[in-house]
Amino acid sequence: MKKLVLSLAILVAAVSSYAQGTVAFKTFGSGANGSVNAKITNPDGTTPIQGTTYTVEMLYGAVGADISTFLSAGTANPQTGNFAGYVSAANPNLVNVPIGSSVNVYFRAFDNGGGLISSYNNATIRGQSGVVTVASAGDPQNPTTIPVPVGLQPFSLAIVGVPEPSTIALGVVGAAALLLRRRRA
Repeated sequence: MKKLVLSLAILVAAVSSYAQGTVAFKTFGSGANGSVNAKITNPDGTTPIQGTTYTVEMLYGAVGADISTFLSAGTANPQTGNFAGYVSAANPNLVNVPIGSSVNVYFRAFDNGGGLISSYNNATIRGQSGVVTVASAGDPQNPTTIPVPVGLQPFSLAIVGVPEPSTIALGVVGAAALLLRRRRA
């Protein structure tokens, strides 16, 4: 009987050590640690982004880590109507972030061109928040423990330079040269 109880205790400890924490995927509202109010706006700085034309992504990583190493917690579309400019999505499980540990998070948003642009890096209208530290990741099984990214500030998207299409131009010149060469032969 003692061996069974000891085995169960070890099993529970092992399983709970793999528990993944969570942070609320929202830019407006309250959570276990306070509240957040971080509206995301278009490049004009006043018009809130809204609907399926935009994608918002939450990223997370270890405290002190470079943001280039952060992982995506998922994406969502911003809300519409009275809550335009804000996002509220399902709370993600943060891989390798134990419940109760500190984690850094930030948000980035982009105009997805009506679904034609699938990545932040390919978007010409995009922006990101600053990084905030959430002191204690919550338990996904207990909603009263789930924190919000307190300290997250509002941010605007910006129009970024469109890269020079030099590669395409070089390809067109090469194709034209091949056609001319074939014609002469």
